[in-house]
Amino acid sequence: MADGIFTLIRHESGGVPCLGVVGEIDFAALQLFATTVCDLIEDGTDRVRLDLTTVTHFGASGLAVLSALGEVAADKDVTLLIHTSPIVRQVLGAAGLTPDT
Repeated sequence: MADGIFTLIRHESGGVPCLGVVGEIDFAALQLFATTVCDLIEDGTDRVRLDLTTVTHFGASGLAVLSALGEVAADKDVTLLIHTSPIVRQVLGAAGLTPDT
C-alpha cells in the first residue's frame, strides 16, 4: 500500500502564522506535520492557524498528534485556531471533541 500524498503550505494571514494541509495526514506525514506546527508555535506569536479544510484522511494517530500539539501550544500560551474538513470533524467527534469550525 502506498503512503498518501500531502502538501504543507506555510504562510501568514493578518499577522497570524498559518499552516495549510492538503491531502492525507497519515502515519508517513505525521512527523513532518508535527515538526512544522511546532516550528510555528515556537515563532513567538500568540496564535497559530491550522487550515485542515482540505485534509482527506485523518485517523487516530493524527488525533493523537493534534492533541499533543495542543498541549505544546498551551504550554507556550499559544492559541491554535483549527479549521477542519468533514473527515477531521468526524474523527474529532468520534473522540468526543467538538471543533469550533
